[in-house]
Amino acid sequence: MFAAAVILIIFNITQDKKSGERAQKVLGELEAKISVEAAEIETETPTLENDLFAKYEPTESKEEAFAEIDGEMYVGIISIPKLGIKLPVMSNWNYDNLKISPCRYSGTAYDGNLIIAAHNYSSHFGKLSELSGGDEILFIAADGTEYRYETLQTETVGGTEVEKLVSNEEGAWSLTLFTCTLSGQSRVCVRAQLV
Repeated sequence: MFAAAVILIIFNITQDKKSGERAQKVLGELEAKISVEAAEIETETPTLENDLFAKYEPTESKEEAFAEIDGEMYVGIISIPKLGIKLPVMSNWNYDNLKISPCRYSGTAYDGNLIIAAHNYSSHFGKLSELSGGDEILFIAADGTEYRYETLQTETVGGTEVEKLVSNEEGAWSLTLFTCTLSGQSRVCVRAQLV
């Protein structure tokens, strides 16, 4: 039994390290891609500040941008300065994707309902419970748009309480980050509001 526990611990540490290394490799490529795409958008789209004749037509919705790296699609980069975290965010979550980086669980930053899931690896969201009210969270979308959030609350919900995790009836927050607790029975959720 003791040997099995040691093997499991070594396996988890190895997975954490591999995941962190892969995420950092992707992060570098994604940052370069976002910089290029944002520059292309800025030069192609005139704004009222630099072109008096530009016709400004606000739109109801914005098409979400994606960046492809190594055959995987990413929606942006999550940065949590207090925790020293800066990671790519994959466009869709599944258990294999979570081994690489945090994943979008649902929603978008543009629509103000983004939910991001990640493993509780030390290289991912392992320290998420250390966030408190007022802490800064940044999300840089694949098109270069930067969203700044301020943490409102940290809570723990049951592992099967999906409705509680995703419900936001009154629009109280625009970003949710979550990960498993060490036992895996519950989820640590951080709620944040766009500033």
